[in-house]
Amino acid sequence: MITKSPTIDYWDTILNMEILKLIFVRVTTNYAQWIPVHIRDMESLPTSIHKEFEEHGHWVVPKTTNRFSSKR
Repeated sequence: MITKSPTIDYWDTILNMEILKLIFVRVTTNYAQWIPVHIRDMESLPTSIHKEFEEHGHWVVPKTTNRFSSKR
C-alpha cells in the first residue's frame, strides 16, 4: 500500500480548487456573453405576450390548449 505524503495531498487539493475556479470563471463568462441576446429577445416579444404578463402576471404562455402538453 502506497501512502500519500502531506505535500502531495496539499498540492492535489490546491490543483482541484484552481480547476474549480477556472471552470466557474469560464461558465460565468459564457453566460455573460448571452445577456445582450436575451435582452434583445425579450424586447422583441409580441405585444400579446407583454399584455399577458403585465395584466395577469403570467410568466409563461401556452402554445396549445392541451393541459401539460409539450407538443409543438
